[in-house]
Amino acid sequence: MRKSKVEYFQDRMEAAKKSGNESKAEYYKMRLETIGGTPNLKDKLRDWVNEGDENLTKGIVATPTEEYLMMFMDANNGSSDPLLVQMAIQYGMKKALEELKKDFEL
Repeated sequence: MRKSKVEYFQDRMEAAKKSGNESKAEYYKMRLETIGGTPNLKDKLRDWVNEGDENLTKGIVATPTEEYLMMFMDANNGSSDPLLVQMAIQYGMKKALEELKKDFEL
């Protein structure tokens, strides 16, 4: 009986690893990713987002919530605070997308 593509590439990848041929192992790993035999982009993205959330709560200044930003705006009585809040939200989204593009080579 013929093996599925996933089984074939998994076997080839394992054989390449055992023989010490890392470039071939990487090639077969890439082929598996393209056909869904290893964690797919959705799984990788989920891991990246979880890691990012953990990193955002660390550091000198923790990332505030939108609710906190709105309370800050109300307390500040500034005339352009809604604009600044929206700019901050959009900047954060832009940076997140840039990180996605860089990390996943999109």
